[in-house]
Amino acid sequence: MNTTAWWFFAKKHLVILRYIMTDSVRRALGLDQIDLEGNLIVISERHGTDANFLINTVLSKSLEKGYGVELVLFHNTFGHYHNIGMKLGYNLNVLRERGDVMVVEPMKSIVCNIEELGHDSVDASSPELTENIRQLNDMETMPNPLKLDEKLVQHFFTPVRDQFWELKKVRENVIIIVDDITHLLDLNLSLKEVWLYSKYLISLMKIDTKLAMCILGHTYQSDINDCLPNGIIAGLQRGSQLYVAVEPLRTGYSDDISGVMIVEWRVSGLRKLYNWPERSTYLYKLLDRQIKLFTPGGIDALF
Repeated sequence: MNTTAWWFFAKKHLVILRYIMTDSVRRALGLDQIDLEGNLIVISERHGTDANFLINTVLSKSLEKGYGVELVLFHNTFGHYHNIGMKLGYNLNVLRERGDVMVVEPMKSIVCNIEELGHDSVDASSPELTENIRQLNDMETMPNPLKLDEKLVQHFFTPVRDQFWELKKVRENVIIIVDDITHLLDLNLSLKEVWLYSKYLISLMKIDTKLAMCILGHTYQSDINDCLPNGIIAGLQRGSQLYVAVEPLRTGYSDDISGVMIVEWRVSGLRKLYNWPERSTYLYKLLDRQIKLFTPGGIDALF
């Protein structure tokens, strides 16, 4: 087998591997039938769960369809996504060098180790969550979180906008993937500031109707009026076409099930066309190279 033939053989089998590893989630989300173009996907990652598998499903689907991808990373690093991509059969470093993938990591310019804030180890209302940021405020290196600082919001948004237009030069279709927008609250930005940032992001979809967007946010088992992250995701949910929530099991930890996934296509025309229910609920199990889905009360994996 010559070099060219080997390359096409390898590429074909990597695409097959990528599809197999995300197939069950794609089908549950309807992404095997619906194109991403023009759609806003909002993901609610409930405290105690990890919704990163949904980001990777959307990412692999986008790359398979030839989308330019912009990763806006507040939580997981580019290296994290590259490592998962290698398991799924694509090399994000190579794609980044080619200009097919662009990365914006806003937190790097403000906090060196955002994971030290204990995102998944403390409650949203706990003072531990913002102690580091309060110290920064005391040093007058952060703006007053009680007012709307449009310059600060533009500081976060401008790199995203600029990278988007760079991608549009080489790709007709682009998707912006945001992980995780609620980390802006960890930096003591106000609700108004985070919401304005969200509006700036979504405004790009009005400028380019082909633009797809996927926004993940971390939420809590709290009343929406008492929890800012919940309010942000609820607001984004209202404007989304696809809303997906992952939640922990109400009965507690299980070796067999990782959590619950709820899928809502919010476009009635699409639901009628594909005969989808308004709301679908699955149990899921995260494995190293696969995600298994089950119906509540079922014992056999779906798809």
